[in-house]
Amino acid sequence: MAGRHSDNERPYKPTEFRRALGWSYVMYGGQYVITTIITLILAAILGPSAFGVVAMAMVYVMFIQMLLRQGMVPAIIQRQGLQSSHLDSAFWLIVATAIVLTCAGLLLSEWWATVNRTPDLEPVIKVLSALIPIQSLIVVQEAVLNRDMNFRGLAVRTNSSALIGGGVGLVLAFTGFGVWALVAQHIVKSLSDVVVLWTLSDWRPRMHFSRSAARDLLGFSASASLAGFGTFVNNRSDALLIGLFFGPTAVGLYRLAGRFVDMVIDLTVRALQAVSLPELSRLQDDPKRFAERSVKIINSSALFALPAFGLLAGASDALIDLVGEEWAPAATPLKILCVVGAVRALTMFMGPMLSAIGRPQILALLTWSSALLSGGSFVLAGVLLVDAPIAHQVTGIAFARMAMFASVVLFLAVWLMLRNSEVSLRSLGRAVGPSTVAASVGFVLTQLLASVIGTGFGDLVRLIIIVVPSSILTGLILVRIEPLMRGLVVSATQRLRTGP
Repeated sequence: MAGRHSDNERPYKPTEFRRALGWSYVMYGGQYVITTIITLILAAILGPSAFGVVAMAMVYVMFIQMLLRQGMVPAIIQRQGLQSSHLDSAFWLIVATAIVLTCAGLLLSEWWATVNRTPDLEPVIKVLSALIPIQSLIVVQEAVLNRDMNFRGLAVRTNSSALIGGGVGLVLAFTGFGVWALVAQHIVKSLSDVVVLWTLSDWRPRMHFSRSAARDLLGFSASASLAGFGTFVNNRSDALLIGLFFGPTAVGLYRLAGRFVDMVIDLTVRALQAVSLPELSRLQDDPKRFAERSVKIINSSALFALPAFGLLAGASDALIDLVGEEWAPAATPLKILCVVGAVRALTMFMGPMLSAIGRPQILALLTWSSALLSGGSFVLAGVLLVDAPIAHQVTGIAFARMAMFASVVLFLAVWLMLRNSEVSLRSLGRAVGPSTVAASVGFVLTQLLASVIGTGFGDLVRLIIIVVPSSILTGLILVRIEPLMRGLVVSATQRLRTGP
């Protein structure tokens, strides 16, 4: 067990990458199919306010989880010559940090509820703070499985815990527990994560702590944590500031729209991102192959994500109608946030790329630059829209976020990629151009069908009529203009004819 993680060389194996990528898609795809169905049902039962309260409470919890994971996980994955002492030291350091930060969360819960003018927030924060020490128990196990590209175990963990936690949440929601159904969903899911991951992982911590090993990891993880902190602020400051300026109902509306965007990200490219760090780390000493693989990853990301966002934006009104009338103000923000999602899909690989070549400090510069600019634009929107109708408030924050991502974030990511790798601007254009065209076509088709199809059908039937034909036509266009998609179709056709 300990010996298997004492390695100096990790040979490049393309078949291992493809296998890991397949299981990674099973992990993220399965999780989001499960959680999306459960979320839609819970949203229809509980309404925006309950979702908003939990989202506001989870800001602190997710921030701490990010600090625990974002530093040590990439440090363990990227490090060459990893020893058992590194893993033991990382485990105890994470657990000790989690205990301290949990106490801080309990002490600050009343203050945070007062700042947000939401008294119901305090008990929710106190209970959800239990997630911090629970999650600290699996950070190293998860990093080891990632490093070994054992995404099969991670897929089993993720999907089983999503089912168990979601089932508990649904039962409590149907029996009238309100916001506590969502709280229980998070707690039970995290407990299931621990049980399943400790069962599947063969690594166990020893009662051993090495200062030198901890310093080895902290040297890398400090910059990675700083970058992760910036990413968190960039991704969550909108919901945080909505709570401060507009209250839990606005947060609930905005987070539902963001939930659909996150769903597309996780179904299409999150799996690819998860595999890309260990994959690119193995190519860090071969700049040419590193650049080729990076462009291929971005090409695949654009192929899967951009058309999906075009279709989602076009069908946003029909989708929100399916959830319920009280969620109607989330439709326009969803359209706007699809642009944010498209940019995220193209730029989220900057983290693995820069971490793989040992430059997390550059990643920190990128994330903090965009985070500070985004935060400023959100504060401005909050001040200007404080007395506006709730639909305008949520739309204004979404628009501010889109403006920053479509300009500053995209520009900085491309500039840093060109400066720190052998990737060329021309190769990037070829990688994303056809998928961008297909996304535009998908948006136009869904909008046309949505305007033609009346409300005489049921909400679900109407959504299917809008999305299915548009998806087929978009897919045909993509096959025609995108070489990677055409190659995938030809390969699949040959397999069907000749067998595996």
